[in-house]
Amino acid sequence: MVRTPFCKLAPRFVAAGIWLLPAAGFLLADEPVAGLITQLASPDRTIRREAALQLGKAGPAAKDAVPGLIKALSDEDKQVWSNAAGALAAIGPEAVEAIPALVLALDSRAGRGRERRQLILRAAYALTRIGPAAIPELIKALSSDDTGQRIGASKALAGMGPAAKDAIPALLLNLSNDDVLLRRETVDALGEIGPDAAKPLLDSLASDLPRRREAVVLALGRLAQKGAPVSPALLAMFKGESDPLVRAALFGVLPSLQAEPAVSVPLLMDGLKESVEAVRRSAINALLLMRSAQSALIPSLVASLKEPDAAVNERAADILARMGASAKSAVPELIETLVRRQPASAIYVDAIAQIGPSAAPLIFQSLGADDPAAIPRERWDGILQSLKTMGGVVAPALGTALTDGKTSVRLIAAQALGQIGPLAAASVPALLKTCGDADPRLRSASLASIVDIHADSKTVIPRVEAALHDSVPAVRLAALQLVPAFGESAKPLAASIIAGLKETDPALRQAAVEAIGESMPQAVPALLGILNDSALQPAILDALARIGSPAASAAARLFELLPNASKPLRLRILSSVSKTGAEGTLAPAFFSALKENDVEIRAAALAAYPRVEHDSTACRIALLESFKDPELKPRLAAIEAVGTLGGREPETLAAINALVALLPKNEERPAAIAALKKLDVRNVPILLEILALSDSEVRIYACERLAAVGPKASEALKTLKELPQAQLSEEMRKAVKRAIQQIEGR
Repeated sequence: MVRTPFCKLAPRFVAAGIWLLPAAGFLLADEPVAGLITQLASPDRTIRREAALQLGKAGPAAKDAVPGLIKALSDEDKQVWSNAAGALAAIGPEAVEAIPALVLALDSRAGRGRERRQLILRAAYALTRIGPAAIPELIKALSSDDTGQRIGASKALAGMGPAAKDAIPALLLNLSNDDVLLRRETVDALGEIGPDAAKPLLDSLASDLPRRREAVVLALGRLAQKGAPVSPALLAMFKGESDPLVRAALFGVLPSLQAEPAVSVPLLMDGLKESVEAVRRSAINALLLMRSAQSALIPSLVASLKEPDAAVNERAADILARMGASAKSAVPELIETLVRRQPASAIYVDAIAQIGPSAAPLIFQSLGADDPAAIPRERWDGILQSLKTMGGVVAPALGTALTDGKTSVRLIAAQALGQIGPLAAASVPALLKTCGDADPRLRSASLASIVDIHADSKTVIPRVEAALHDSVPAVRLAALQLVPAFGESAKPLAASIIAGLKETDPALRQAAVEAIGESMPQAVPALLGILNDSALQPAILDALARIGSPAASAAARLFELLPNASKPLRLRILSSVSKTGAEGTLAPAFFSALKENDVEIRAAALAAYPRVEHDSTACRIALLESFKDPELKPRLAAIEAVGTLGGREPETLAAINALVALLPKNEERPAAIAALKKLDVRNVPILLEILALSDSEVRIYACERLAAVGPKASEALKTLKELPQAQLSEEMRKAVKRAIQQIEGR
């Protein structure tokens, strides 16, 4: 008897979810076979399960149990019949008596619902282990009117390999079946049987049915892997076959045919140009498996990039991308296509990026000119995007390119490193050197890239300082534009930045104003000195706002602009004052802004008012009056502003009462709660009033404040303890509990 090696059977059945049992000739339990046979008939399913399992472990020694195991195949318990099928498999050829029952178990009409597939798989495996004795019954099953039985029989025969050659004629009949799974299992079986199936399969290539030809091609492809001489016939089919289904199958088996590149490359190129997606995909998959053909195919793919059809270009680029570094010779044409196809398609960028760092020298060559200004923007941007997409892996090559003799190469390398960002951190030393390059564009780009890489500020600040004094305005501009990224670390640059406010170039002055940060209060006089420049006024106001309180002395000058300023500028002035503050003498003039007809102006004035009016009582009165504003935006601004005043009772009592009165109102409630949280509310009656409201957030706030008051809020205990716990949220219950504990001093 021919036995199929276990190593070949295991992947097929383990992948299907079957646990293979060892065909051991000994028992792993003390129970003799006779006793286990008796237990197979037990009314207790647990005992039946264990008996079948132990019989499987006994292997051929359990041959006397075959009749009982055959009966167990019909057991209503899944585990019992599963273990029984496994036991018959372990007994092997000695279980020949079980063949009819196992073949019958393959019948998908036998029931068992979702468990059906497992039974078919286990029965097929058992038949495979029993061996050639089962072949006649399996051949009969191949013509069953039940598809499941045919599938199971094919699977069992596949496990027997060459020993099942007598089943070849019956298997061939199923290659035309409508069922895809049956055709797949049939192909698998014929492939496992091996070279004996070659001639009958070759004779079937002339079938009129495309699905039969497809199955025959797939089976012959399996035989080609085993060395059967079928390649010439399959290669010849490429020329005359027109059905997409069959052509896809042909490309699927092409890697197994071991064709020379001179033969396979033209076939692959035809496949890559197919209009049917399934055929193209199959051809691409074949190409990726055929390393020997890839290098020979590249010239043809490059030629496809030059064709006028954009779809053909993109397909070629997609394939080159999948080939990776081996396709680097295609880089120049990929770049040309990227430049030609505008707007640029990401597929060309991705193809260049997938080829990887080895493409860098060819990428740099494609720049052409030494002067970056002579290179078209489309080319520059496409190359830059490709380098960026490669990411950190190309950073070493870019670092080396910083010393290239061509300015364009050095510049694009510097820019690409910045776009790669922190992943290019190792290139910072090289970039620091190019900050002194003779070309000002490179000096600017290198400095910007160092910042984008997030290099340590101690390393970068001295370079920025030097750039702020560069003789070329463009370099100074680039340096000024980088300053905001440093935040507080830019403080040492203050003097140089303030000097930039005197630049004659408007762009430089603008950049200098925008570079002023909160750590530079000494810039206030210089900023006020150029405040008459209307183009700079918005930026100056923003700079003063960033400086904050140290710029409060600028308020008087700002108020001079207020009456005649445009609405956007007036809003900016008010916003700036709200962040810087002002001397109290300006309050009367500012108060008039609270009466403006424009809603946004009133809201901005109300937001800024607490920073101008130093009399907190007067400020509260004005803000509380604005609670009655007919428009929501000024009301919300007034509510928020009241909160910023802070304070404790009794001076805040009127404000607290006014805020509490707003809590039932949906639009004002969030702002009112936020304002109350900034006030030190300790009035227990007011807090109990808040506690009686329905809003959960409001009530939680009341509990938190009562907890803060502590034992002095004892009058609230009764109310807190009588709150209906079942109706409270979990967060509210916790807040009530904390309040009670704090009031009781626990």
